[in-house]
Amino acid sequence: MPCALSFTATSLAFDVEGNPVGPYWVYGTITNTAPTTSIWWVVYISFPHMLNLIAWDLHGMPMYGDDWYSATDYNKAIPPGGSATFRFLITMDSWTADPMPDPYFCSIS
Repeated sequence: MPCALSFTATSLAFDVEGNPVGPYWVYGTITNTAPTTSIWWVVYISFPHMLNLIAWDLHGMPMYGDDWYSATDYNKAIPPGGSATFRFLITMDSWTADPMPDPYFCSIS
């Protein structure tokens, strides 16, 4: 079934000039764009400059690789047009690195 992902990032620290230096909260939203309610979803989300990552509101899938995550029991059913949110706390390998994921994609069943 079709789905869409979107992200926003918020820095938890700034340098003396007001530039973000991380660590970052990265908030994700998966939206069900199909005409039926989902029973499960999976996302691939890669942070190219990430050093450390802690995830909330989704489960890691290490059997498939470090960048695969799945729904939890409480957010797996998404009605048509509805969405589920999740978040990551990440530190980057450089304070000038972009905290947004690239690449990323989703799948809903």
